Amino acid sequence: MSALRALLALCIVLSLFPLVSGVYGALGGISYDHERISEEIAMMQLRELLLIAYDLNVTKDALYFRYQKEEFRLSLVNRRMILQPGTQIWLNDLDALSFYEKEGNVYVSYRKKERTCETLLCPSYGFSLDDFPACVPERPGPDPGDERPSDVGQ
Repeated sequence: MSALRALLALCIVLSLFPLVSGVYGALGGISYDHERISEEIAMMQLRELLLIAYDLNVTKDALYFRYQKEEFRLSLVNRRMILQPGTQIWLNDLDALSFYEKEGNVYVSYRKKERTCETLLCPSYGFSLDDFPACVPERPGPDPGDERPSDVGQ
């Protein structure tokens, strides 16, 4: 009787083998393009920076902007998209890089290993800090923390 059970268990396992190997083969065929994923992460981080940047100036070869009162330049240097001053590298191994404005937005286009990518970076309207006057009160008022409640319960 136990030999019959062992034979039945073996038949069940062997009949499931093609199904399991087919599922494993299908899942194993899924591959992630880590290079493209890292490029998209870099573009998302760059978009975050450019959304709070100001005084944008787009040329074909570079994107100029101001951030925290300092001027920056994003351009192609030695096959890398680099943010200067400094050497913050956003993308590597580029064959070409260009910036352009279209329909009120700033785009970047780059070529890498026979693949061309174009992506939206930010709105091109930007703004200038000169558009916002300094917020200086006409006369200093009391510090809100110095206010004392009036005598309660009298």
